[in-house]
Amino acid sequence: MVMWGHVQTINSPIKQFLSLFYVQVFLVITGYLYFKREKHLCSIKDIAKKVMIPFIFFSVFAILMDIIVFWVQGKNVANIFMVDLYKTVTLFGIFALWYLPAYFMSSTIFLFINDRMSNVMKFLTILFLVFLSVFCSYVLKSLQMNLPNMIYNLIYYPLASIARSFACVLYISVGFEIGKYRLLERLSKYERTIYGVLLLVITFLLSIISGTRNFSMLEFGKSPWTLLIGGISGSLGFLALLFGLKDKTKGIITFFGKYSLLFLITHMTFKINNLSQYIVSLFLEKNNLLYSVIALLIMLLFCVPIVYLFNKKLQFFIYGIKKKAEIDDK
Repeated sequence: MVMWGHVQTINSPIKQFLSLFYVQVFLVITGYLYFKREKHLCSIKDIAKKVMIPFIFFSVFAILMDIIVFWVQGKNVANIFMVDLYKTVTLFGIFALWYLPAYFMSSTIFLFINDRMSNVMKFLTILFLVFLSVFCSYVLKSLQMNLPNMIYNLIYYPLASIARSFACVLYISVGFEIGKYRLLERLSKYERTIYGVLLLVITFLLSIISGTRNFSMLEFGKSPWTLLIGGISGSLGFLALLFGLKDKTKGIITFFGKYSLLFLITHMTFKINNLSQYIVSLFLEKNNLLYSVIALLIMLLFCVPIVYLFNKKLQFFIYGIKKKAEIDDK
């Protein structure tokens, strides 16, 4: 969904719909797996190794790629180097790499409050974090209009990095509660389908009225609450339909957990997104559903072997120094 969303045009209703929840659903699944106590998912130390090692490696690669592209185009190489380096150091992230530190920070916060607080205090803390995230988005919007661009960016990258992690805690919590109360398991396949479709319809309607937004950039559109609520309704609707697949569900969720991060970071870090769109643009207009479908297929053709290469042959760049048995278990 994320990859398809990245090849949609900004005015596409499909992109507006998917962008309301295609990142959040990963976080909801994460929370669900936290409740299930999946091995290697509930230790802050292991989570740090899982996401920060690839964050560092792929950030270095992304910086090198940007330097090469800017040099070929005759642009200011020193400027893009400093901007990318600052994004990395502040954990804002370059392109899709933003998700890795956001995932780590939000998971750390969630596991801390979940293990140490009562249900009431946990609810109030998460609510406070959400309000704080929304407040920061308004503050940054105000600063953007009143500060020089360079000074604004110095404030924006670290503040947005922290604030969007606060919002991510909400979705991890939702997934945890789904698992805790067995909300999806209690429903029949027919009920999951009905509720799933209904929730996705609600999400689509919210996507129409929420305006242009970008969760990773802490841009919440016309109303932050439509983004936050739409992220929940879309994720729940998607998971309800997913659980309706019965035996296939476990394999799909395992796929999300095992390979999704690699697909997420490689398709933009390696400029595959740009390459696939360039190829398709040679014979199709961008405002075309077929354009996005073909671009997605081309991305997958490039990404699948790259993901396989890193997961099977270059594990060090993803997991660091680990025994082979530990890597295979992940």
